[in-house]
Amino acid sequence: MMYAGARCHRPAVIALALICVFLGVVGFGGEARAEGAFSEGAPAQVANIDELAQALAVRATPLTLADGFSESAPATGNLVVDYPAMLDLNGETLDLGTSSLVVADGGALTVSDGSAGATGTITSQNSSQTLQVGERAEDDAAFTLEDHATITNSIRGVALLIEGGSAVIAGGTVVSAGGKPALASSASAKAATLSITGGTVMSGPGSCGIIWNAGEAVVSGGKVGATPGYHTPAIAVSGSGAKLTVNGTAEVSGDWGLAALFGATVAIEDDAEIVGASEAAVTTWGSSAVGSSITISGGALAGAKAGLYTPSATTEGAQSTVVVSGGTISGTSTPSAGVVNVGSNLTLSGTASVGCNPGESGATISIGDATLDGQYSGDAVSYPATGVVAAAPEHYQKAITHISGGTITGGISNSVPTIGTGANAPLMVITAGSITGNVDNYPHGVLIVGDSEGNGPTIDGTLSGEDAEWIGGTVTGGVENGATDNRPAPAPEPEEPGPDEPEPNPPSTNPPSPNPPKPEAPATVTVYRLYNRYLNGAHLFTVNDNELEDLIAAGWTFEGAVFTEYATQVEGSTPVFRLYNPYNGDHFFTKSEDEAQSLEGHGWTREGTAWYQAKAQSDHEVYRLYNPYQTEYAGLGNHLWTASLNERDTLVHIGWQGEGIGWYFVKVFRAK
Repeated sequence: MMYAGARCHRPAVIALALICVFLGVVGFGGEARAEGAFSEGAPAQVANIDELAQALAVRATPLTLADGFSESAPATGNLVVDYPAMLDLNGETLDLGTSSLVVADGGALTVSDGSAGATGTITSQNSSQTLQVGERAEDDAAFTLEDHATITNSIRGVALLIEGGSAVIAGGTVVSAGGKPALASSASAKAATLSITGGTVMSGPGSCGIIWNAGEAVVSGGKVGATPGYHTPAIAVSGSGAKLTVNGTAEVSGDWGLAALFGATVAIEDDAEIVGASEAAVTTWGSSAVGSSITISGGALAGAKAGLYTPSATTEGAQSTVVVSGGTISGTSTPSAGVVNVGSNLTLSGTASVGCNPGESGATISIGDATLDGQYSGDAVSYPATGVVAAAPEHYQKAITHISGGTITGGISNSVPTIGTGANAPLMVITAGSITGNVDNYPHGVLIVGDSEGNGPTIDGTLSGEDAEWIGGTVTGGVENGATDNRPAPAPEPEEPGPDEPEPNPPSTNPPSPNPPKPEAPATVTVYRLYNRYLNGAHLFTVNDNELEDLIAAGWTFEGAVFTEYATQVEGSTPVFRLYNPYNGDHFFTKSEDEAQSLEGHGWTREGTAWYQAKAQSDHEVYRLYNPYQTEYAGLGNHLWTASLNERDTLVHIGWQGEGIGWYFVKVFRAK
């Protein structure tokens, strides 16, 4: 046990106790109290901090603050608990002055308040923390807060800091005066754990209720909050070593409810409630190193501006990943949106329910079994947002939104009209569901309805906007304002003669009509391009939606829908083969059967026909380039294919070798 900043051996403590017995000290109730009156493992009622230190020194337990406990604080040093101990505040206040109470390695402290008034408090004016669990990341220390006890910091310090070990909040209150969180974990405490099953954790002005920097936290009950009016989240989870699960009956509320930052991992489940009083209920950012991850399978998210707002990193950063498969997500003011996706990989599926205050022009979206209402205002342009909005400002990564089912009433908007251009333009892919209302694509997003096999949603409205493509499903209102219809034309069905109609005449011997019917349009597939900056700049083309999603989830950067090709062989078209190098993970594309066989002879694996190229057309060329500075097995990115003259010329200028035309495309989306 340590007091006044120094650890001491037990023989020294016993010697000191004997001296104190001889001299005597003034104890509680005005009577003489000798330090020797406390003994290991025995109950101890203490009248002041000095007596508490003496009782801790001999490992007494349980400890009780006596009626009229003196709040006078020690001049210097911390109180340190390094054994299993229980402390009943008994309605009194333990004022540590500028010191802290530290649960050290081997310590296990339970703090409660058994008084009728339930006003017991541990407080400090220490600018770092009032109570600290663990002194090092590897410490085996434990702390439990029960009943109605309060841990607070009266200046701009953390009330409860976890440096190592574990903490359980089963009751009571943890509160800070402001400026710093009420509860925090150190960034080095990657093995630390926190369990909140009851009680209240509340910050003062200007900070979060909890800042969780490392370790694993579970909030399954109680309340976590941040003082409103300061635009701080109730919980901020920050860093790749930080994990948080919010489930059970937990209640989380602040201007922002919960923020996942810089690689954090968050799961929201069960009946948890998360409220963003003036902003969004849940938000996530990325960083230059790694994006965050949020999975929502339950709970209720209600935010004034959005239930879920997912911004991402800067252009050089990593995208966050958000998967919503359950729960209820809503915006609560007008205008607001259920989900605003700005630069994250967002998937909506399952039984997720997203809803907003509809106002006069709100819309409804239902994924699976539930409902979303909402509208959104962006860049001083107010328009119905229809619940889900994908918007990618210039300085953000691309927004990627997949809608894979459900019933949508009110339509869908992809991007705010004035932002999100070039490589950062948002992508929205709608592969299933029933939509009542128009589906609009604003410049310069990419909106794809249906999949490469011709399947897709039913849209009772129009598909509108440049780079909006209809490749599957049904759009009753057709396309307009630059959208294209690239569906395969259905085969005509033979007409059955009516009951009173004569049998059809035998085939005519007359020459064919000068205006024969137009031939059926061949089926096409959309070709996507991805980039992996972690593997020496490897690029990959795919027409497979599942492969696209898997690669994005694995960290590849989506570069857009670049062009279309034929899905099957048509007159004048030839196959483009895809091969894989198992030694370095590279992919290669060629229309040459001889080249494909040669690569197979060198150990490459043929992955079949990627697509069928268009007929040779001078303005539909995909150029092939070679990087002579990377050998076949030294790194990836040896070859690159592009439909962009500008990209081809730029690469040749910096040393790449042009290898002519790789193949031809049917239609270009956006040359990269």
